[in-house]
Amino acid sequence: MTGVSVVGRLNPVPRNPLRALASPALWAGCAHLATDGVVGFAGIAVLLVLGIALCLVPMAFVGAPLVVAAVWMLLALASAERTRFAATCGITLPPLPYPQLPRSPFRALGVVLRSRETWRLSLYFLLLIPVAVGTFVGVALAWALPATLAFLPLYYDHLASGRAALGPLTISNAGSALVVSAVALLIGVLVSPLFVRSLLGLDLYMARRLLTLPPGEALTQRVEQLTESRARTVDAAEAAVSALEPLGPSVELARAYATFANQRMLYADYDVAIDLALRAQALATRFGATDVYSDALNTQAASRSSKGLDWAGQMREALDIALAGGHHHEAGRAYTNLSGIHAGKREFAEAERYLEPGIAFCDEHDITTFAICMRGEHANVLERTSRWDEAVALSTEILIKVGPSPANRICSLIRLGAIGARRGEPGVWAYLDEAAATADEAGEPQNQVPARLARAEAHWLAGEVDAARREAELALDVCTTPNGWLRGAVAVWLRRLASPHSLEGLEGEVTEPYRLLLDGDPVGAARAWTRLGSPYEAAMALADAPEEEALREALSIVIGLGAHSAAQIIRQRLRVLGARSIPVGPRAATRERPFGLTRREYEVLDLICAEHTNAEIAAKLFLSVKTVDHHVSAVLAKLGVPTRAAARRVVRSA
Repeated sequence: MTGVSVVGRLNPVPRNPLRALASPALWAGCAHLATDGVVGFAGIAVLLVLGIALCLVPMAFVGAPLVVAAVWMLLALASAERTRFAATCGITLPPLPYPQLPRSPFRALGVVLRSRETWRLSLYFLLLIPVAVGTFVGVALAWALPATLAFLPLYYDHLASGRAALGPLTISNAGSALVVSAVALLIGVLVSPLFVRSLLGLDLYMARRLLTLPPGEALTQRVEQLTESRARTVDAAEAAVSALEPLGPSVELARAYATFANQRMLYADYDVAIDLALRAQALATRFGATDVYSDALNTQAASRSSKGLDWAGQMREALDIALAGGHHHEAGRAYTNLSGIHAGKREFAEAERYLEPGIAFCDEHDITTFAICMRGEHANVLERTSRWDEAVALSTEILIKVGPSPANRICSLIRLGAIGARRGEPGVWAYLDEAAATADEAGEPQNQVPARLARAEAHWLAGEVDAARREAELALDVCTTPNGWLRGAVAVWLRRLASPHSLEGLEGEVTEPYRLLLDGDPVGAARAWTRLGSPYEAAMALADAPEEEALREALSIVIGLGAHSAAQIIRQRLRVLGARSIPVGPRAATRERPFGLTRREYEVLDLICAEHTNAEIAAKLFLSVKTVDHHVSAVLAKLGVPTRAAARRVVRSA
């Protein structure tokens, strides 16, 4: 059985008992449960060694090394247990991070006793014994009793009295025995798989809680690592400038200025960033350091963009200098910022002009970070132009590729949460909670504001207006950027949610569609969004209009996009106006698909099961092969499998 990530299907046994009986996962799960006792007793043996070792701690030169040895045995057993889950359940549990043990056994002893991981593992193996006993008794009752009754007709004639009593039921003839046999067999067939699935679910729950780091703690740990790393980078850049300035002009000082400028820009300190970037350019020109010049010019252009000033010419110059000088990293950064800033300004055609060559350049030169960033910007363009199936597919693929890196995950998390909330899909808060925590810890307004507004929208779509208002006000608190798009989005959500707070006199610094909406012209705002190619935003602008005609147009747009949650809100507003014959959209039953797949992903899965190649799928669905690649990656991720063959097996067993 192929191992999959713990974020995939958390219980491999199908819920349907008949499908479960035909699924290899059921029998693999039975094998897993059957070996619980062996592992449990092995764990108890190790814990006994650990207990004896702790008693011997006063005998320092015996007790301390023995405790450390017992902990190593416990870690080895935990590793074997994760391997058992992968082999029998097809679920890969990430290892529980354990503190590095010092060489000194006495210091190691202190680490062992203070470590929560030691007690987490100990608790797991202690609990495994009662679970194993309960499993044995439960399986005996679930299978042995129905099996005994199922064979009742075979030995009924041998009963001395010719009668058998089952509680209030008396079996006095062969016909009654056959009926009991049939009922017992049916109960065994239906109940046993569900019982095994429940026991396996309990095992998996214990393992996810105790054998690996829980999702919340894992997120906190990743965010703390990111925050510490960012803080060290800023401190190091400032220290480098302070150390090099007294030594006079140099290439090294130019690099220090450029690095420090970039760090200040990330924290929205744009004036300081521009000043440092200009100093870096002056020194880079003096010493002929074209890579430093390109990098500093890039930072200057990005900072000017955030201040609403001209920037594109400077950024293109930074790209040209980097390409001419063979500076691959600087060229990748310029491609990334050109596509990202154009996308942020809703200049989607310009953004796509740089995305394809930029991604190809970074892939060719193995510049992974910027390649991921540009794929993220491509997903942003897809989301903002309401090509949601493609946006979800690409965002899911990005999450798989970047792994636990918070900085690379955050934009995809926001997109997946926002799109899922608009569609009324479950599980959106897992994305939005992680996005908000990551953004707040990093302290970068360009991520904090979108994360909070996505949460505000999700609450609003769920009818939780007070919670939505709180999130919008949190977005206002961190909106220190002069970016007109972000400021406009904050202002509109504050108005939409009837917040007493506002941008207080800075409303003029928002972009046109938001300005029109704030000035009471939702139809004009919708036209502006339509010109930009953002139909969902156009619908949201029309949804704020008091006229039935505008609301009907908004409803038509969101139904077409599959934004079922937004459609419900607009229908309610039409009812308040007394409108009749309100479109209801597709029935809920037609929207539900297995595994949480979108309509397009389900079409792709059907063709995967028919063993079509990506090129054949693209031809059948009239899509590009690259788009199909994204959809296939998303399908495999949602099914929690690594290969197409494994996906076919999951579908057959579901």
